[in-house]
Amino acid sequence: MKAELVRLGIPEEKIVSLEIFDYLIPHYKEKKAYEKETILLAGNFDIRKTKYARQLPEKPDFSIYGINFEEENLPHNVHYQGAFSPDELPNRLHGGFGLVWDGDSPHTCSGRYGEYLKMNNPHKASLYLASGFPIIVWSQSALADFVRKNQCGIIVDSLFEIADCLNSIDEEDYQELIKNSKIVGEKLRNGYFLKTALEKCERNL
Repeated sequence: MKAELVRLGIPEEKIVSLEIFDYLIPHYKEKKAYEKETILLAGNFDIRKTKYARQLPEKPDFSIYGINFEEENLPHNVHYQGAFSPDELPNRLHGGFGLVWDGDSPHTCSGRYGEYLKMNNPHKASLYLASGFPIIVWSQSALADFVRKNQCGIIVDSLFEIADCLNSIDEEDYQELIKNSKIVGEKLRNGYFLKTALEKCERNL
């Protein structure tokens, strides 16, 4: 987003990047068990925004949380878990990775919403990390650099790469991703990124 604002003419020195949205969780409960082969997918599944969700690959398993999801004729590996309030949802999530994806296609983040991922940091990424899960992000998304920097997930070009990526991650590597995600998650739950951005703003005054 910062790069786009600079391109539009806003002086770079006047911009402070938040990096990622904080996500406060009342009554947070730390996850004790993970299912590496199950991918979490949370959000609003309006067909105009999430056409890809009707074309998920046959592997791995996907657990769906949110509104406007059509439950009829689901593939064997797609499981709808229901819709919950923002305060309740973090403690309802069960799986191994949280998926951050938008647009028309499972092959890449295409269309208007896919393009927007190149600039923004969706709240669902913060939800997953604050809940203790590593994330899966599109290689061209604004979040890809954040994931590399914090080693808190995996980066793919297509949803059809996920199964092979999971097979290549051994238990030691997976536990390292969980550990790093929990470090980021604690910061998110404590408002670290907003506090840090505000401190930078004060120093720039």
